[in-house]
Amino acid sequence: MKKCVFLIFIVFSALVVNSQITISGFVYDAETKEAIIGANIIDSINSAGTTTNTQGYYVFKTNSSELKASFVGYQTQTVSLNQAKDTIINVYLKPLSYKLEEVIINAKGNNSINVSSLDIQEITELPSLGGQPDIVKSAQVLPGIQSQTEASSLLIVRGGDPGQNLFLLDNSALIYVNHLGGFMSVFNPDIINDITIYKAGFPARYGGKLSSIIDITQRSGNSNEFKGSFGIGITDANLSLEGKFTNKFTYILTARKTLFDVLLFAASGISDGGGYFMTYGFHDVNFKSVYRANARNTLAVNVFQGDDYLNVWNKKDENDHFNTKIRAKNIWGNMMSAASWNCIISPKIFSKTNLSYSIYRVSDIQSYTNSTVQGFNNKFTSKVQDISLNSVLSLNVIQDWLMVGGLHISYFKNTPFDYKVLGENNSHTILSEEIVNSSLSLSNQFSLFKFVNAEIGARLGNYFLSDTSQFFIEPRLDFSFNLNKLGSVNINYMHVNQASHLLVSSGNIYANEIWIPSSKDVPISTSVQTSLSWTKAFRKNMFNVSIGAYHKELSNLIASEKNVYDLSELENWKQSIEIGGTGEVNGLEFMIKKNYGDWTGLISYHFSKSTRKFDNINGGNEYLYEYYRPHDLTIFFNRKITDKLSLSFVWNYQTGLPYTPVLGRQIIIDPFTNEYYEAFIYGERNSSRMRDYHRLDIGLRYETLSKKRKLKTVWTFSIYNVYNRQNPIYYYYNNNSSPEIHRPENGFAKLNLYQMSLFPILPSVSYKVYFGKGDLNKKDFSFKKWLNFED
Repeated sequence: MKKCVFLIFIVFSALVVNSQITISGFVYDAETKEAIIGANIIDSINSAGTTTNTQGYYVFKTNSSELKASFVGYQTQTVSLNQAKDTIINVYLKPLSYKLEEVIINAKGNNSINVSSLDIQEITELPSLGGQPDIVKSAQVLPGIQSQTEASSLLIVRGGDPGQNLFLLDNSALIYVNHLGGFMSVFNPDIINDITIYKAGFPARYGGKLSSIIDITQRSGNSNEFKGSFGIGITDANLSLEGKFTNKFTYILTARKTLFDVLLFAASGISDGGGYFMTYGFHDVNFKSVYRANARNTLAVNVFQGDDYLNVWNKKDENDHFNTKIRAKNIWGNMMSAASWNCIISPKIFSKTNLSYSIYRVSDIQSYTNSTVQGFNNKFTSKVQDISLNSVLSLNVIQDWLMVGGLHISYFKNTPFDYKVLGENNSHTILSEEIVNSSLSLSNQFSLFKFVNAEIGARLGNYFLSDTSQFFIEPRLDFSFNLNKLGSVNINYMHVNQASHLLVSSGNIYANEIWIPSSKDVPISTSVQTSLSWTKAFRKNMFNVSIGAYHKELSNLIASEKNVYDLSELENWKQSIEIGGTGEVNGLEFMIKKNYGDWTGLISYHFSKSTRKFDNINGGNEYLYEYYRPHDLTIFFNRKITDKLSLSFVWNYQTGLPYTPVLGRQIIIDPFTNEYYEAFIYGERNSSRMRDYHRLDIGLRYETLSKKRKLKTVWTFSIYNVYNRQNPIYYYYNNNSSPEIHRPENGFAKLNLYQMSLFPILPSVSYKVYFGKGDLNKKDFSFKKWLNFED
């Protein structure tokens, strides 16, 4: 009897599955044709559903006669299903004809605190230094994500290192993401559509970094009409243009450029205290073009280029009879170009393929000439080149079972040291190593009984290094349990590897990032992380609460005792680093988020302990990680005062950074010169801690339309560090309060401990105006009136 019942159950299940059809396609904005990420596709009969991915793609099995597509700020659309076979349906949602009365924070459902999503609306509401939205700094309001130092764009994610974060721009890796020594990130918010941040729970198709994946999706450009914007702030001016070549062919171009280059040059020119001119600036340019060949195929090309540059050269001296010329030039930044192809092969199969090239380099050029000597022209360059092919294939096997396979092939060429000397004695030294990485990934995403959502997968492949090779297997396990009114519980396990290591110089505006390749002598780093979290939505998704705990073990880390590098001394970099280090991080995270209403925002808290251990550091004993802050609390709120005016504030508290104290001083005899000099006696590494860090930022955003031209204009006012907290960036010992660090060889003197702080209270303002083709074609158009939104 039991066998008969079981057989009937199997046959009935098969009939139900066979009666379902597969519906797939894209969800677009009906006006701009931008892909809508996170749109909801719901079965109108049983309320089962899915959401669109970062390409706006969905796939869904149903036996219903209609589906409903919806997203915040758009009219819900009902899609009739008249066909009895698998089919492709692209959905175009119309924006609401009225403006929402409150800010709605993106509430795309993630089953754990491991994965977070930000959209551009959230980012623009956050107060920022300089009055310009910043993508990377916006992520720092999330628990478990901290900046390396104050105002830095280098991220410390769950106790990891700054170089352990993978930034993807439309699925293409971007190696360097900072401007102004980390003061700003390179991501222009005008072109950003969506950001997904993985602190754990990496999908099997992702790898190569240990701590996080920051997946940034760019906009495609307006296919309905030409539009643009122009903005100006205290740091830069920016321009955005978008439109269409044809109805199927769109483009978007954004650019930013600093304004203070000339001011620095002028200030250094009239300064009586120095004999040098100085200029500094940066720029970045993004371009993306999308061609939608048909309902199934979409082709895209995108290009990014951004540089920082610092130039110093001597002034002409009337007393210099030898025509001396001294010049120092630093350039650092990267360029990326990529082509992608998204294809709906069949209603059940979707593929995306991406080919990209990325290069990051830092150059230091120094020259000296005069009329009596030949002089010199030295050029140091360090660079990383990456050519990558990524292909992902998604197969909807049956309802609630999606298989995702991936192929990744990449070629890295690391040149940490390229030093050319031109002068009396010419020389050219290059140290370069290559890494070839190939990998396959497979993951299975499925649901059981509407109670368990699981993703089980693995990534396996091989690193071919310059003098060895290493095979790897990276298992990925993710289980979410739906407890209905009790919320959901997520359990995650992942194993990842990284074959390149980052050395960061600090304390300069040109904070050089030097990438070191793995080899037989410098092993590949690994991380194993497990996490447990609980999430719950309250009051019709007005509030979301997440609590999580994680444990991370790191191995084969590198470290260096040198904190600031003279780039020309990196020829023997292998002798200047420590290898084989281990790390352990344990943490708790909490976040409560209010998604809509007059008040929106979040409160996040992170408690952790992060340690490192190297054989030749701190006597081989475990010590606290350099950027370990046990407590990190962030409070962010936004208040929609009127339709035009909103107020926001962010308050952040962090435990002070650790530092190594000086216990005393001693006199040492140099064995080679028999000279005496003074040296510090240091205590246990990172055994003391700086003052706690806290800061309040306030932002005011005012949007309006000019009465006649109806141009949207936005004024943003912000105050950084409202109560002028002097937060330490580092500590130093000196016999007076001058910022010049005491040199022991200068003689014995009573020393005290002082701190260096960077930013006092800083008010800023920015202005942005949006325009269309018709606004620029009007005969009575006046730029002065337009800028001042006069009628």
